[in-house]
Amino acid sequence: MNLLFVTSDVPSLQGEAVNRVNWELLDYFVDQGIKIFLLIIIDFRGKKFPSAEEEIWLTNLAQRRIHLVSIIDSQESTLLRNLSKRTYFHRYIKPREEVLYPWLTLETRVLDLVRKYDVDAIFQSWDRPGVAATNKVRGIPKYLYYGEPDHKPGATRVNQADRFGLARTSFAGRLNLFKTKRELKYIEKFHVRMVKNFDVVGCITYSNVLPYRNAGVKNVKYVPNIWTKPNRGLENQGNATESG
Repeated sequence: MNLLFVTSDVPSLQGEAVNRVNWELLDYFVDQGIKIFLLIIIDFRGKKFPSAEEEIWLTNLAQRRIHLVSIIDSQESTLLRNLSKRTYFHRYIKPREEVLYPWLTLETRVLDLVRKYDVDAIFQSWDRPGVAATNKVRGIPKYLYYGEPDHKPGATRVNQADRFGLARTSFAGRLNLFKTKRELKYIEKFHVRMVKNFDVVGCITYSNVLPYRNAGVKNVKYVPNIWTKPNRGLENQGNATESG
């Protein structure tokens, strides 16, 4: 089986939860005899990528027969041109999916990789750009490993505006809150619509399974975070509370 594994950072045994969990997932897939093609979609933030340390981890992955097929800067020029369309009208008055999720433009890049490497299935792990880039690919199974709906962190800040220092008293403060609420409403709508395009959704936060189901995502189930295998001889890191 040929699997296209899409994520937002270099899988490793160090770094944040996303790095470690992706390493464990890839390690498991390789043990099952699955041929892995790795696609990383990440914001370079104007820095050299990968770094010297990340190069070491990529070398380790290659030694595990994991094939790095592409690294895409999520803020590359084609996306920046799309981001420039974020006018008030297309962001707040009548929001458009491709404006709030410009990574939809990467679908053709993903399709090229699917054809080139004869991919049988897509596994998308953890990040917004990858969900947008892969969700509309047709003809092969797609699996999503995710944390919480994209709008929830922002909604928490808005619902507790005073605690997070978001002004309500001035006209400008009220206007900003209104704009944010409207944008989050459409982020939720577009996110749920994209998630529904995956054949199986594994949610790493139990508290978000029911909200996904209530939103119409019927194929979602709780999947706890994945850490070390007992026989690897690595220190067990425990259960992560990272929500994605």
